[in-house]
Amino acid sequence: MKIFVITHMVIAISWFAGIFYLPRIYVNIAQQNDTHIKNILIGMAQRLLNFMRILSIGTLFSGIAIYLSHDKNIDDLNHNWIYIKLIAVFLLFIYQSICSQMLLKFEKNTNVKSHNFYRVFNEIPLILLIIIVSMVILKPF
Repeated sequence: MKIFVITHMVIAISWFAGIFYLPRIYVNIAQQNDTHIKNILIGMAQRLLNFMRILSIGTLFSGIAIYLSHDKNIDDLNHNWIYIKLIAVFLLFIYQSICSQMLLKFEKNTNVKSHNFYRVFNEIPLILLIIIVSMVILKPF
């Protein structure tokens, strides 16, 4: 089971690195007037988002592997903290989907949001990370 936990943590940390960095690329795209540089940044964002998709799936499957290998005498599904964590993870998937939609707007040159919007938008996954880590470590409910 510990190998699943290690795998899950490494993949999840890698996914979060992408989740934190992608909106920072969006900040730069939104500020950029040079079409050539904007296209380079869009290409970077596309490649990062594709890698994030793989990492998100890896995080999901490694989390499922942890649950399936878990000692069935300890039933975490009877505790509310796991549901709060799962809701936060679900919101991360929604966040990633929104990031994908934003990238499409940059690709079509139809983005109307400012770089300041993306700076604030970038803080959402930090809040979700705090919730996830707090639930797993503290198990308050």
